[in-house]
Amino acid sequence: MSNGEPMRFEPATLQNVPLMLGLSGPPGGGKTLSALKLAKGIQVVRPGPIRVIDTEGGRSRKYSDQIAFNILELDHPRADKLEAALDAALNQEPTPAAVIIDTLSDEHEELLEAHRLEINRMLGDDANDLKARERVSMAGWARVKPLRRQLRNYMMRVRVPLICNFRAEEKTKPVEQEKNGRKIAPPTNLGWQPIAPVQFVHLMDLFCLLPLRANGVPTWTTGNDYADFALKLPEFFKPLFELPHGTNEAHPINEAQGTAMALWARGQQWGPEHDSFLIEAQSQALNGYATFGAWWARQDREYRVMLGPERFEQLKAAARAVDNPNGHKAEHRQEANHEA
Repeated sequence: MSNGEPMRFEPATLQNVPLMLGLSGPPGGGKTLSALKLAKGIQVVRPGPIRVIDTEGGRSRKYSDQIAFNILELDHPRADKLEAALDAALNQEPTPAAVIIDTLSDEHEELLEAHRLEINRMLGDDANDLKARERVSMAGWARVKPLRRQLRNYMMRVRVPLICNFRAEEKTKPVEQEKNGRKIAPPTNLGWQPIAPVQFVHLMDLFCLLPLRANGVPTWTTGNDYADFALKLPEFFKPLFELPHGTNEAHPINEAQGTAMALWARGQQWGPEHDSFLIEAQSQALNGYATFGAWWARQDREYRVMLGPERFEQLKAAARAVDNPNGHKAEHRQEANHEA
């Protein structure tokens, strides 16, 4: 608060909350096109242009014939330049539907380069002395890290949806463990790791992996605890990414998921425009679980997530009751209508 005004608490509501989505993976996994699809879905809820901050030499232009967007090519995206580009993207009229940073990994690599140059400046003629470089390494971060902290703090307060792409690479490192009473540190596979600091990775509300040749199909678990540590799929987004009923194959990231997440961030609740969907869902549940499941799998994800898990569980229970071998179908119809 300012001007001496007292601090006041108010009831918390889900309304216009920040929405930051992270897509990570090696080249060829489908990050850029997936980010554009999510942004196009967000446009349904938040009219406005899609703005892309491209740090990779304009590679995102390859998809301009599929999805319309505005682009700013940003060379050497240090944290301060990236903050300025993000500020321009957010404040240029009209307000954007979403902003894509493709990729945030380049900020990390620019920071490492800035650190190297800072050490060179500090050491002068002794810049090639490895021991001297190690000695001043910590001091070398003092001038460059505050720029990243400032960018992070800026991003935390953005209310326009941000979609951040991260390059990833497979990594190994020695991990200490005990074997036969001795401590050893064998090379350990860390799986796919995002090229980015945890300060940015942990900002994301959702963070998925798009492995090589994933074609936009997200991965949420890899079986490697080190790789899975960064991945994040919160409960309120799980219905958007669940497998279609009766299949083992996930869908690529799509526009409907962007629409549904933007609705969530806006705090939109179930309204009269969704009543016909609920009536149809009730009707399908009365035809049994198999029929209801097949119908449900065909529905738009926006409506499925708006229905909510509680109503969905009630409808599933009603559909299963219809299939009850005791066969009191009329009775179950009444229960289904009551519960739903």
